[in-house]
Amino acid sequence: PYAGIASQKQYVSVYLMGIYTGGVCGGAAPDAEWFRRAWEATGRKANIGACCVRFKRLEDCALDVIGEAIRRLPARDYIARYEAERAAAKRR
Repeated sequence: PYAGIASQKQYVSVYLMGIYTGGVCGGAAPDAEWFRRAWEATGRKANIGACCVRFKRLEDCALDVIGEAIRRLPARDYIARYEAERAAAKRR
C-alpha cells in the first residue's frame, strides 16, 4: 500500500511504505531519514516503527510532515520503486 491508517487499541498508526523504499545495501532509505528528522524538528516525540508512525492523540501527530511525505513521493514514483525492488528480489 502507498499509505494507510489504522486505529489500534492503544494508538493510531499511519503507514507510509513509500518512504522506506530506495535504501541501498540494507541501509536506511533517504526518505525515511528525512521523515525522522522532519518529525523530530516539530518537537513531537517520534514513535516510528518499521513502516509506520504511531501516536495516541491527534495533537501528537505532525500532520504537516505526513502530508509532505506523501507529496514528496507521487504514486507513479512509488510504483516504479516498488517494481524495481520486486525485480531485484527476483534476481537474488
